[in-house]
Amino acid sequence: MARALPETSSATDSAQQFNNDSATPSAAAALSGATYITNIYNVPQSSNAAILNNPTASDSALTNSLIASDSALTNTPVASDSAKPGAGLYLAMEQSTILSDVAIIGGLNIDGSLILANNAINTLGSNLQLQPLRQANLSIMGDLLVIDTDGNLKISGNANFAKDVTIKGQLSANIIAPIPDSDLIIRLNNNQKKSDSKSAIRNPQFVIQNTTGSAVLTVNQLGDIHASGSGTFSTVAANSFNIIRGAQADTSLVSTIASSSAGTAIITAYETERTIISPFITKDSLIYLTATSNTEGLTPYIARQTEKDFTIAIPYTINKDIKINWWIIN
Repeated sequence: MARALPETSSATDSAQQFNNDSATPSAAAALSGATYITNIYNVPQSSNAAILNNPTASDSALTNSLIASDSALTNTPVASDSAKPGAGLYLAMEQSTILSDVAIIGGLNIDGSLILANNAINTLGSNLQLQPLRQANLSIMGDLLVIDTDGNLKISGNANFAKDVTIKGQLSANIIAPIPDSDLIIRLNNNQKKSDSKSAIRNPQFVIQNTTGSAVLTVNQLGDIHASGSGTFSTVAANSFNIIRGAQADTSLVSTIASSSAGTAIITAYETERTIISPFITKDSLIYLTATSNTEGLTPYIARQTEKDFTIAIPYTINKDIKINWWIIN
């Protein structure tokens, strides 16, 4: 059985020390419920039982008896380490305990579910939870990795991932660069699930949007590029070159509004010109004309060109319509 004893050098000195200290604040605290443990020894069951079963023994008698037993144990030669005082000592505390500094040689097992040993923390049967109450941030390696109470992660170093990373929100980056000695690949996978074979197949696209969320450039899985803006290239090589005609409407006998950089115009009979209004025209634009009907020997030409329109003309009127294709190049 484990007993708590004051540290002593002899039985007489220990008894005197105990009696002299009974009036001190430490002794008063001990009597009021606080416990001060200096040394813990194994006391033989017979001596311990005799002392505890003596109802008339005073505090001094109990102390002197325990000290005498302690002296007998410490002064008796032992054959092995297992016979030394304190060997095989078992200390059990059923109430709350406050300890200042604790050193544990071996592992620490808490409720059989949390084990701290061999520089590792392990749990049995449940997840290891860190800051489950979310009352403060979680900091690792001197704030090099911080998780706040909202789940936001801040890493001050680099991150390497051996497998895939899925981001359902927004990814912000100043530079996107390939891994050294590798290509930068944007893969447009078909996101149809095998279990959903009857549903319509959606072919995802690479889309660039403006601040309002409108697509300004898209690339589909066939490699088709659709852009709403202009492009600048040093050299263009293509097997074919197609210009999609936009809408156009004649507003009068001599005026047409077009929404594209190419279209058709008609100089009606007994008229000498047709003005085309287009958002793609500038004063420096190149405009190519091709007549697609009989001109009676007349050659259509550009009579005027401004920042918003240009005028196609012939030298004089004829009694039939003249059809002309036009193309603006900037």
